[in-house]
Amino acid sequence: MTSNVFTVGFGPADVNAVDTIYGLYVQDSWKILSNLTFNYGLRYDYEDGAFRGGMLPKPGGGCFQANGIIPACSSDKNNFQPRLGLAWSPHYESGFLHMLFGGPDRSVIRIAAAEVTELAYLNVSLDSLTFDGVNLLTVKIPFMQMASDPVFKFFPGRPPDSVLDQFKPANFFGQLRPISNHLRNPETRHLSFDFTRQIGNDFVFDLGYIGVLGYGQFGERDMNYPTINLDTTPGHNVIPGTAIPAQFFYLGPRPDPRFLAVRTNENSRSSAYHGGYIHANKRFAHHFEAQGSYTFSKQLASTEDFYGTSEPGDPRNIRADRGPSQNDIRHLANFSFVYETQRLTSMPVVSQIFNNWSTGVIGVLHSGTAYPISTGAGPFSGSVFPGVGAETQQRPNVLSNGTIMATNVASNTGIVTGKDSMGNTIITGSGNLLLGPSGASQCGCPQTTYLAPASADPGGPEDSVTGDIVDFQFLNGNLQRDLGRGSPFYRFDLQLSKDIPIHERFGIELKANFINVFNHPNFILFNGFDVLSNFPLGVDPMHNFKAIPNCTSCLNPLTGQYIGADGRVLHLSDLQHGKVSRSLTSPEFVGLGDPTAADLPRTIELVFKIHW
Repeated sequence: MTSNVFTVGFGPADVNAVDTIYGLYVQDSWKILSNLTFNYGLRYDYEDGAFRGGMLPKPGGGCFQANGIIPACSSDKNNFQPRLGLAWSPHYESGFLHMLFGGPDRSVIRIAAAEVTELAYLNVSLDSLTFDGVNLLTVKIPFMQMASDPVFKFFPGRPPDSVLDQFKPANFFGQLRPISNHLRNPETRHLSFDFTRQIGNDFVFDLGYIGVLGYGQFGERDMNYPTINLDTTPGHNVIPGTAIPAQFFYLGPRPDPRFLAVRTNENSRSSAYHGGYIHANKRFAHHFEAQGSYTFSKQLASTEDFYGTSEPGDPRNIRADRGPSQNDIRHLANFSFVYETQRLTSMPVVSQIFNNWSTGVIGVLHSGTAYPISTGAGPFSGSVFPGVGAETQQRPNVLSNGTIMATNVASNTGIVTGKDSMGNTIITGSGNLLLGPSGASQCGCPQTTYLAPASADPGGPEDSVTGDIVDFQFLNGNLQRDLGRGSPFYRFDLQLSKDIPIHERFGIELKANFINVFNHPNFILFNGFDVLSNFPLGVDPMHNFKAIPNCTSCLNPLTGQYIGADGRVLHLSDLQHGKVSRSLTSPEFVGLGDPTAADLPRTIELVFKIHW
């Protein structure tokens, strides 16, 4: 309960799910030649129970959720997974190929391919069994602003069930999360190539490629999304105040009034990873060893998870959500070096000083990871679902010159207000810029859209100033998913140790670990402020919300541009080179493009160990 709304859950919210997994495999290895080996195998998996998302039998097979309306049972018996591998050790006596591959057993070429069935995790069925409108129905009861309010008079305690039951709507099931009745196990297809070459006695070189393609990945989509309708009102087919043709839309009610969002888990997402790598390894000899590797890769996906993060920005176009994954790291380098002085010398005094030292260095360097750039808004009341960070699934538009704008992108959020230390009303955030005739007149701004027809749902996009229900041009912007880039990550760790033997079976080890030895600030979690809704609309609440022409750290209502603290217009390029603000205490773009955490600072660990 809060001071203005009480949220109550009806139903037992108790489920029981069983998933029995059967797996079979056969494999064989065929040594075709002394230097050529062929590996092959076949695996089969079957899950009995993973895709049972309801308990009511459905005539003809399958099942319904407990509401008796939504089908929610499926099965997948086509989970055959072949695996193939080939290993060849070339052997050439002379010439260029001998120089390239060396003598017998000095090099190996490996090629492998496999199809892998991904087993479902229990949340797939558990969410369908829980969020069915019967086992759990969540209802929000607003404050009636009356002294005799039947619910809030019990605040801060819980009202009795006899009071709450009168607020349980009849033939209404709220938000659901069923599984599709065609849901199946996702699949990944793996392909790899590797060339290994040994040079000398202790140096090994690797060059390779790894590809992983995901098909039928889990993802949710609202199957009861509000109807999207073209506004055919005369004159509503041009940009307001111009003769430029344009289409404007409005949102109607949800097709089935018995439900809110029906967030159906389906196999509509895909992913791809392509990585090329080079690796060198100096095996331990002559007191030291070293290794280093570099990977250049790209990871794309149309989902991050099967929870809210997988909701598409536009449920009509899943493909538009395919972009870099938040785990995408284009450049990754690792290296390590160890030097030991065990038995370095046998000179009586010198050996006590210089023997039994060990020095190790580890380095990790990689380019910045991807993060989403979100409007932070949603087009319809109840259409905003949680993301990995602060983001919603809706993205803004990016113009040809890189300017980021969200004008006329559907937004159910208008102005967000708060109070300053003096008790004055201030603007603390805003949805996307949508200005109908009344809003434009009140703030003295250019009109961007029109009032929606009377048949528009009251939960649809709102005028940024007046809250009128208005038309929109875009349900989602054209900006690709996860195009922000965090700062590069550079970390070097050092370890020094000295083993001091006291007796044949007794000794002391002294060790010092220096983590992030150069104390490089490695910023992470750039998705804590990855929303445009943190920009307050540049209007003055003390003067009837009139526009502030030269506002800073704001959404300028005169231009639709997002303005930084120094008056700079926000461009996509500002968010693709790591930390934006010089000082995190004085953010340039109200925190957008800045990290919310950092990896370890320089840390020194001192260890004293006695062994016997």
